[in-house]
Parts: sequence; C-alpha cells; structure tokens
Amino acid sequence: QHSTCAHRAMSCPNTNPNNQHNSQKRKKNRKSKKHQNSDNTGHNNNNNSNGWKWNKPSKPISSGNQSSGCCADEQFVTNPHHKAAAIYRSPYHECFFDSHCHLDWILFKSGYALRDFPSFSSTHLCSRFGGCVTNSCAVDSIRACCDLINGSHHANTHVYGTFGIHPHNAKEWNNAVQDKVMFALKTGQYSVDQKPSPSTNKDTHASCSNTWMCLCGHHNATQNIFCEQCAFEPSKEYLQNVELLQMVQRLDHAAADLPDHKQNDDELSQKASAAIARKKHPRNDKIQNGKVVAVGECGLDYHYNRSPHDMQKKAFIDQIEMAIQLELPLVVHARAAEQDTMEIMKRYCPKQKPIHLHCFSDSLPYAQFMLKEFPNLYIGFTGAITFKNAHQNRNTVKHIPLSRLLLETDGPYMCPVPYRGKVAHPGHIPLVAEQIANIHGIKNVDVVLKQCR
Repeated sequence: QHSTCAHRAMSCPNTNPNNQHNSQKRKKNRKSKKHQNSDNTGHNNNNNSNGWKWNKPSKPISSGNQSSGCCADEQFVTNPHHKAAAIYRSPYHECFFDSHCHLDWILFKSGYALRDFPSFSSTHLCSRFGGCVTNSCAVDSIRACCDLINGSHHANTHVYGTFGIHPHNAKEWNNAVQDKVMFALKTGQYSVDQKPSPSTNKDTHASCSNTWMCLCGHHNATQNIFCEQCAFEPSKEYLQNVELLQMVQRLDHAAADLPDHKQNDDELSQKASAAIARKKHPRNDKIQNGKVVAVGECGLDYHYNRSPHDMQKKAFIDQIEMAIQLELPLVVHARAAEQDTMEIMKRYCPKQKPIHLHCFSDSLPYAQFMLKEFPNLYIGFTGAITFKNAHQNRNTVKHIPLSRLLLETDGPYMCPVPYRGKVAHPGHIPLVAEQIANIHGIKNVDVVLKQCR
C-alpha cells in the first residue's frame, strides 16, 4: 500500500519535481503554439487574448544608397524571420494570372532578395503561370517595383506594375510624393533627385556618387551617369535621350552598349524616338513603359484609420485625376468606407473608367451599386474567400457574374486554404479559382481561370 501511494505521489505533477518541470515545458509549448496560430490567422491580427503582440518585421530595405535610383543591381535584404511560401502546382490546363499582389513583400517574407525572383519563379510558379501585377503602394516600394518590372531575366517579362499610395500611407501624400508616383507611372523608373556634377580632372578614375550608368560606355562598379575617366559633360537633351534608351534596353532584356558620347544630340534623339515608338505602351501614347498598367492602389480605409480621413480623401482624389490624365486604369482599395468611396468615385471618376476594386470584403449592395454605376469596373477576390468564416464574401461572389470578377492573391497576405498562414503568392491563384468555380457551380475550373483575368 505504501508503494502504491508513493507511485501515485510520483505521478502527481504537484509532488514530483520532474513532472512539474515537464508540465511547465508543456505549458510553454502550448503558449508558443497559440502565438504561432495567432500569427497564422491573417495579417490583420496583431493582438490576441493573452496580450501577446506580433511584431511586424521591418520593411525590406535596399542594400544600396537610399538616394540612388532604380537599377538591376539594387536588391532588398533578405528577411531572417521569413516564412515558408507553400508550393502548389496547378493541375489545370489554362494559364493563370494574379491581378494584384505585392511581389517585393512576397519575396521578402519568403526569404528571397529581388534578384532571386527567377529562382522563386522556377520553384513556386509552374509553367502555366501567365503573369502578375505587382503593386507599389508606398514611396519606399517604388524602386522595388521598378526593378521587378524592368528585370532582364525571362521570368520578369511576366511581371507588370502599378504605382500609387495606399490609404494607410495617405499621410505621406504631398507634391514631392505625387511627382515621384507620376514619374514612375510615365517611365516605369524611380525618380532620381540627385543630378550629376561635372568632373574637372581627366586623370582621376575615382567613382562618384551619381546614380545612372556612365554615358560613354565605361561600365564602372558604381554605374554612374557620367564617368570621371572621360570627363565628359553631356547636354541636358543628351541625358534625357540616353535615359530613355536605357529604359528601352532593359525592356529588351539585353545589355546593349550605350551610345558613344561623340554622337551629336540630333542623331541620338532620332534613335531614342524610334526606340520609344517601338516600346511605348501599346494603347497609350502618354506612357513610355508598357509594363506600367494602372494607377494605385489608392482609396479609403476606415477600418484601421492609419491616416486621417481628410488626407485619405485628398490622396484618393488626386490619384483619380492622375489616372484620368494618363488614361490608365484605376486600382481601388476601399474598406469600411462605402459611402465616401461611392460619393468620391461618382463625382470625380468618369463612368467608363476601367477600375479594379480589389480585395473586396464589403457588402453586396455596395458591390451591386459599383458594378451598375461603372460598366468597366471589375471586383477582385483573394484567398480570403476560402476561409471558414468568409460567408459574406462567398455570398457576394455568388451574385457577381464571372465576366465582372478578377482573380487575385493580394500576396503575401490571405493565403488560401489549405495553406492559410503561409506566404501567399501568384501560384495560389488556381485555389481561388477553385472556390469561385464551386460557388458558381462550374465543374471546369479552367473556365474561371480564363474568364476572370
């Protein structure tokens, strides 16, 4: 009897010190799992009931000089706390397109640098990946978006870009930011504020701090617009023309030699004009880079209120006017701001304007009003429609015809089931299409992949 009591005492967690240690260890493991699950529930959950706070990783930063312009060698530092991006191979025959994602953040959260996109593409995107639209929605993401759409690798040919300021960042909106966004929309390049200074020493070969590649063909390590080796000070027209040629060369995916500086400005201007005529936007003479496809994302977000409402409205209206001026489609982010969004768009946006109302999560009457008011408006849905509690979104999808739907991931956020909590990326588009096909009672998912893009 004594031995039995001793055995019970040893098995009791309150009396056995070993069991007490194991119990504490189990509690610690359960707590860490709760933290991990709260992180995996979505990108909007920053706090849980235990008071634990998920610290968002710092924004990807450039390894180069912050004042430098966009070039192929500028890369984001990889994220040491990255998540795994789930690999999904589409079993369908139709090519798929992601109409809205943040490719720079997808790479960063997956532990990749910008230059590693070809590797990421070969690993995570199957051969039926048709393309994606990466969105620059803050000033510090313009350069990354430029690098991705102008990359020389074959994988980058499938990447298109939009430029705008998200309502979360509307407090940053001012004339300088508007100029940077406008420049990116017109050229697909980052606006360089720093101007080259003339050299006075022909014998020195030290590098300077300018940002563009040397005009005279000297491909030095710093890729300066002018090289102290030749001490050549080009004219303003020459600079503008060569800048355009450099953009065209990146679009051609070839490291073509830059024109010799001995050519006169008139000859170079003719070559630049001919090159731009070949590579400008196929339907828009105002856009010099055919990889730029829309203005945005912009709009109103009263769910988080990270910027004052008046600033959000000002930035939204200004970007609508930019889209009108440049004759580009508009990508709209609207959340918990139905009335103001409808009033602003009805007042400032032309009725026939092509519009992508992305990541829709509001009411069905609001969606029906927007579809009726703007005949060229399309509504995008993400992997959130696969979530267990997304009944309202699925009901909205059911009442919208396929011809007015767009497939998007809004990656790296809202990764669809069964990979919820992972990094969402364009390779998950077929999973979104599957859910839409199920909602509409369509057996062939290829029909959705072809129609909703």
